[in-house]
Amino acid sequence: MWENPDFQGAIFQLNIHVREVFANRFTQMFADYEVFVIQPSQDKESWFTNREQMQNYDKASFLSDQPEPYLPFLSRFLETQMFASFIDNKIMCHDDDDKDPHFTCF
Repeated sequence: MWENPDFQGAIFQLNIHVREVFANRFTQMFADYEVFVIQPSQDKESWFTNREQMQNYDKASFLSDQPEPYLPFLSRFLETQMFASFIDNKIMCHDDDDKDPHFTCF
């Protein structure tokens, strides 16, 4: 069964469709995330050394703007290190001409 090229092709197509569904859902959930990024008032070096004590994302307002079914996932997701790093990187490259190309579309 696993060696069948038609079966492998079907599994490959299913994989692509599942990825597209997840990418679409994340895009919808985080379409307006930038509105809730709190840009630092001090220079980047000062912000960088004190960022652990700084609030850089308005999580409460973001969550209040989301549909009820999304809240269980989003409230946990916003607490992850991955999301914190994403927001930190967004702030650090906000005004830079040499932005990280991975954040260009964000």
